[in-house]
Amino acid sequence: MRYILSFLLFLLVNTTYSQNAFISTWKTDNPGVSEDNQIRIPTFPGETYNYTVDWGDGTSNNNVTGNITHTYVTPGTYQISIIGDFPRIYFNYFPDDEERDYEKLVSIDQWGEVKWSSMSNAFARCSNMDVKAIDIPDLSLINNMSHMFAGCINLVGNDSFNNWDVAGVTNMSTMFLITSSFNQPISGWDVGKVMDMSVMFAGATSFNQDIGTWDVSSVSSMGLMFSNAISFNQDLGNWDVTIVDDMKGMFRGSGLSNDNYDNILVDWSQLPSLQNGVTLDANQNQYCLSAESRQKIITNYEWVINDAGENCLDDNLLPKLINFSPANEASEVGLTHNITLSFDQEVNVVREGSFVFAATGGSNSRGFGFSPIETVISNENGTVILNPPADLNPNTEYIVRIDPGIFVNEEGIVFPGLNDANVWRFSTIKTEDKQAPNLIGLSPANESVDVSVDAVYKLTFDEPIKLGASGNVIIFTDNPYSSPEIVAFVSRNNIKVIDNVVEIDPEITLDPLTSYRIQLNEGFIEDLVGNDFVPNPNFLNITTEALPFITTWKTDNPGVSEGNQITIPTFSGETYDFTVDWGDGTSDTNINGDITHTYEVPGTYQVSIAGTFPRIYFYGNHNPGSNDVLKILSVNQWGTITWTSFESAFEGCSNLDVLAQDIPNLSLVSSLKLMFDGCANLVGNSSINNWDVSNVSNMDGVFANALIFNQNINGWDTSRVTTTSGMFFKARSFSQPLNSWNVTNVEDMSFMFGSADEFNQPLDLWNTTSTKNMNGMFEYAIEFNQPLDSWNVSNVENMQSMFLGARSFNHPLNSWNVSNVTNMYGMFQEAGVFNQPLNSWNIKSVNNLSSMFWNATSFNQNIADWNVSNVTYMNSTFKNAMSFNQDLSNWNIVNVSSMYEMFSATSGTTEIYDKTLIGWSNLPTLQNNVVFDGGNSQYCESEEARQYLIDTYGWTITDGGKDALCNQDNDLDGILDHKDNCLSTVPNATVNENGCEIIPNNAILVYGLTPTCPGQSNGSIQVTSTLANHSFSIIVDGPSASTNYNISLSEPFSIDNLTAGAYTVEISIPEVNHTQTFGIQINEVGSIRGKRENLDLNSKSVSYVVEGSHSYKVNINGLVTTFDFDSTGTNQIELNGLKGFNEISITGESDCQGMVTDSFAFSDGIIMYPTITTGEVFVEGFDESSTVLVYDLAGRLVLSQILSGKGSNSIDLRALENGMYPTVIQSKENSKAFKIIKQ
Repeated sequence: MRYILSFLLFLLVNTTYSQNAFISTWKTDNPGVSEDNQIRIPTFPGETYNYTVDWGDGTSNNNVTGNITHTYVTPGTYQISIIGDFPRIYFNYFPDDEERDYEKLVSIDQWGEVKWSSMSNAFARCSNMDVKAIDIPDLSLINNMSHMFAGCINLVGNDSFNNWDVAGVTNMSTMFLITSSFNQPISGWDVGKVMDMSVMFAGATSFNQDIGTWDVSSVSSMGLMFSNAISFNQDLGNWDVTIVDDMKGMFRGSGLSNDNYDNILVDWSQLPSLQNGVTLDANQNQYCLSAESRQKIITNYEWVINDAGENCLDDNLLPKLINFSPANEASEVGLTHNITLSFDQEVNVVREGSFVFAATGGSNSRGFGFSPIETVISNENGTVILNPPADLNPNTEYIVRIDPGIFVNEEGIVFPGLNDANVWRFSTIKTEDKQAPNLIGLSPANESVDVSVDAVYKLTFDEPIKLGASGNVIIFTDNPYSSPEIVAFVSRNNIKVIDNVVEIDPEITLDPLTSYRIQLNEGFIEDLVGNDFVPNPNFLNITTEALPFITTWKTDNPGVSEGNQITIPTFSGETYDFTVDWGDGTSDTNINGDITHTYEVPGTYQVSIAGTFPRIYFYGNHNPGSNDVLKILSVNQWGTITWTSFESAFEGCSNLDVLAQDIPNLSLVSSLKLMFDGCANLVGNSSINNWDVSNVSNMDGVFANALIFNQNINGWDTSRVTTTSGMFFKARSFSQPLNSWNVTNVEDMSFMFGSADEFNQPLDLWNTTSTKNMNGMFEYAIEFNQPLDSWNVSNVENMQSMFLGARSFNHPLNSWNVSNVTNMYGMFQEAGVFNQPLNSWNIKSVNNLSSMFWNATSFNQNIADWNVSNVTYMNSTFKNAMSFNQDLSNWNIVNVSSMYEMFSATSGTTEIYDKTLIGWSNLPTLQNNVVFDGGNSQYCESEEARQYLIDTYGWTITDGGKDALCNQDNDLDGILDHKDNCLSTVPNATVNENGCEIIPNNAILVYGLTPTCPGQSNGSIQVTSTLANHSFSIIVDGPSASTNYNISLSEPFSIDNLTAGAYTVEISIPEVNHTQTFGIQINEVGSIRGKRENLDLNSKSVSYVVEGSHSYKVNINGLVTTFDFDSTGTNQIELNGLKGFNEISITGESDCQGMVTDSFAFSDGIIMYPTITTGEVFVEGFDESSTVLVYDLAGRLVLSQILSGKGSNSIDLRALENGMYPTVIQSKENSKAFKIIKQ
């Protein structure tokens, strides 16, 4: 019994262990870092482990905390189980530390219940591994899957992949790189958080699954995503690529069809926005239906799209490939084999392009490409024979792909290429193996420096070689302080093989002064019988060259030097040691200051400077005539110069433009002051937004007088900037967003946008806490009108001329804390539309208010409570402020010594002027001999106070003199005329405090008189008034009226011909300063509907159910009755006291609503109704066995019907044509005639 229990317990433990374990299979004698009877499990040094391994040979290890190597008694294949804390397996695509047992791992058999923390580089380069597990890995803690299966060329997988929960993953870059056998469905993946998909399927030559429904809205990088994925052909038009900024190489060498390429461009062009400046590569694809969409993307978003061009030709006109050799699905094809292509017409090989032998799946997959134009043996009668420059590989399946445009018929129509993986594929014979090729030469050599950024790399071997079908050339950054990043996935089209030499042309420009690692994957190069070259992953490390600072000059422009000379200006405080290539075949070296060069012939030359050249210094505006400021035309390349300052660098260079697309090294630059001041022809380009200005503190006048500069620089890091004085002064074209700038440390913003004519961008997010000087900040920024009330200006001391001439500005500023401001001279001068409350301002520190509102012609706000106790200057404060009329009697002007022209050309009311003078005269003391200009204002009650100021303090007062109406009341309304705004009030009128008649609210009535018919203009508004003795000004504004009327309202006034919509009616009585505004809605009426609900023969009454109008006119035999209702919904109309025959018509409030008609008769005998009908009539009161006889006007009987039963019978006339029909109802005893009108 004890034995049985122990056995059951053993089974239970092992069953649980098996279900929970991460299980994999390994083959110890495959190549690897451990011995052929060993395996090594790789872990990640940054994780915490505590796991148990069952080695599959009856032994195990417990409490393992990192890498572990196990030795088996016998080499072979073993299944290994791991349980416990094992958060990460880490083979690593970039093995800087040591090699690993990449090829020994054969399969993943079960994921188990391990909680994985990352899958980054998990199975990278495990070229023999497949995933056979059908359970689902626990990826709940995962955010990184980069390089997970990179290089797993035997990964096939299964459909359980589609059920993986990847919802938390943000990085899938390089995940399936060169997984040449993988083609499982993964459309069910939730990739909504993924940000990086670069290189994800690059070289995944079998993958072709529908992933068009993926949510890629968070992805920003798709560079090289499907590069050389030769089978991939899916429509990705539904992808939201709104934030993707990298698509370089995305579809290069992929199997994407032209139809799907068209669909993608059409759909992407319809997204609400795309990133600017994106490069999209689809080199083998042609477009047609997407031409307009493609151009829209290029035009609107400045994309660079590299493809094979437009092709909209009729397929019937295109050259067709009708036969080829080797044949499709051929096997045992020899390794040295000419290629034969048979077309349906004569063709020529006209251009470079790629004829690619791409390979699919497995460790024997080796492929290559070549340009047919260099390999044509013969071309006759539409048959082209090519001799490939390299042999095929043994035991390999090839897919043939042909670029469009290589072959062209006699009419110039191009063969569209071959990009379908199923059209042409074949496999080769097997051969015996032999020793792998050896690398014997490398140019540039490993660890080379000063390597050209456009270098071509040559590899020389000890035997003839060819390109394999798998593997790639990949260029990585090589930075010891950060992880490597892929910068290029080199297309096979850019790799040439000539005998034993491989030439690799990346066709990209690398960054200068940067370290790179160039890596070949195993299987990329092999000898002619298929033996792989196995490279050291670090076989080629290089550092690129420094690049010169390049400029263009025109010697015969005016300057300090002669017409065939130029002088390069330097700064005396810097140390120089530079070389100049003058662009004429000569150069100078070891230069340590200014240098002048003489050319043999005057002209335009490109000058290159290399070495130590910390600063160029024209200083042109401050030192005119001393430099060649007009001779320099452009900056073509910034190069790798380490600049120390750009202060006054190109100042005064009015012919200069910056054409350079690279980024200057500003790491040591703290000042850009006046860098482009006076560069009137500076246009620049979008690369300026990428400048790293994070160390710059001084941006004074950077773009001052750069008249046409208008580039986006919202991306600048301005967090260290302390002064931006005059930065855009007279940059008359500049109007770019700057709201993202961090201006927290800026103290001086004076004249920053002065005379920046076009600038009008939001700045409300700026933190101006540190700013002290805003003098002239928006002076003559004539278009600027943005909200600034969120600014914290508590530390600002100077606001002089801040909005001088800002003639569009009119936003609230009342929330500003201006308590530290001392100078407001001219602050709103000539700000012609500004009229915002400022009553909350505490100006206790202000000393100067001179010219503050001069020519602020709209300003008229209450500022009576301002604390002006420290102000000494008020000259011209309200000069020509024609709208200003406020009581300033509370102002404490005891320290004001200057008031000349204070109110010049301003006309305040006598009442306000009186209050002001009286208030000031009551102050305990005033400054002596003040010259005060009261403008055109007149005095009355302040006469004594005015004289007091003159006599006591020696003031000189200029104003409009005494009011001629002072203390009179000519219209006898009880208001003295000098305070009376309405001097001709009618007798006995009730007036307000201003002497104007009080108009009751109901004295003027405005209402919508009639609605309008659909699509017409027949609505009307009516105005009435009880005020017959006044003249009215009526302004109507709405969808179909913007009209002024000057009329009397002795009778109602109608405004007609109005369409439906909302109207504003403003009615004024000028002589009493009265204005009322009304809002009127003119509705559009609908059609009315109605039907008879009941006909009572006993009471001789009828009722109708109607809808569609508020009012109905009912015509009964010529007598009209009106029925009004509260709504246009269903209502009932009852008609009583009827007799005999009745013709009824019902209309709405407008004739265009249609008409409901009816007719009937009340009789003790037979009645028929309606007699005007579109279908049926009804008969009542007939004798039994009566017959209805219907005749046409020619007397022909057209319908006969026997009436049955009692009550009502219906007669169906719908089959009859429209017209009049005499009708007889006949029985044995009686007959009666009727007239029916069929409509």
